[in-house]
Amino acid sequence: MVKKKKNYHYSKSDTHLTVDADELSYEEYYALTHCGKKAENRKKAAQALCDYLCDKFQITHCKVWVADRMYPTRYGHTYMGLYWWWHKVITIYNNMDFMTPCTNRSFADVLLHEFMHHYDYYYLNLSESVHSKGFYSRIRDLKAKLKKPKK
Repeated sequence: MVKKKKNYHYSKSDTHLTVDADELSYEEYYALTHCGKKAENRKKAAQALCDYLCDKFQITHCKVWVADRMYPTRYGHTYMGLYWWWHKVITIYNNMDFMTPCTNRSFADVLLHEFMHHYDYYYLNLSESVHSKGFYSRIRDLKAKLKKPKK
């Protein structure tokens, strides 16, 4: 029974391979990838991008919290970020180790990953946001649409 339920969530997620937007602004993504490594600057830029995306998809806003500490390890896995759907909060851990912040690109990738969970719950109305092929395809599509268009 559990296996059927799991397969159901994966197949439901896999039916959505792209995000529902043709054009997205590059400015907020650029600001995030060029804001430096201080947690307070990253939080401000990440919240601006998250607010922009929530407005664009007309979904409820979520808060971004940046923890100025290293990634936690639980059950043998290291977490760079977490999405708390019942609180609508994205948590991102700023440091790879005791004092070294992660790269701006990694930080942006984690934000987009955690935002995609929010998108799954509030835009696609999925009952579970699972790490399926469709989930990662939507992240790639979102990232491609946020990048500066080639002239």
